[in-house]
Amino acid sequence: MHHNGTLVHKLFDAINRHDVDEILSCVDRNVEWVAGEQNYHGPDEFRKFVDFWFTAFPDARCEIKNLVCTDEYCTVEFTGTGTNSGPLNLPMGTVSPTGRHATMWFCEVYRFSNGRIVLGHTYFDMYSMLNQLGLLPKAKMAGA
Repeated sequence: MHHNGTLVHKLFDAINRHDVDEILSCVDRNVEWVAGEQNYHGPDEFRKFVDFWFTAFPDARCEIKNLVCTDEYCTVEFTGTGTNSGPLNLPMGTVSPTGRHATMWFCEVYRFSNGRIVLGHTYFDMYSMLNQLGLLPKAKMAGA
């Protein structure tokens, strides 16, 4: 396995154990993380991104489906599953726990330097998550 792939597996193992310190050990002190319109700079801000998921989905687990690495980058496609039993702190406000289970597909792209992630981009389908959590209005069918 490529050395960057080994670090990605270490990261996902830490995520599944909810070991925030181990997660943070995978990123550089100058890490930049981009998730949608949110940007996180440095480990303290990146921790907020991690805490967002662990707060909203305390039983969150991730499973790597595809992983492709080069000497500088890795792209990982994975599923994330969990029950929304904690508050969901969205940019438009906090949503109370729904108690619903969700499974979402994600894609993340990492850039590495000196054996750590220096840049991460997270892509996922927010619509699918909100729909599974019952947070979107039901569409009315035409003529109904």
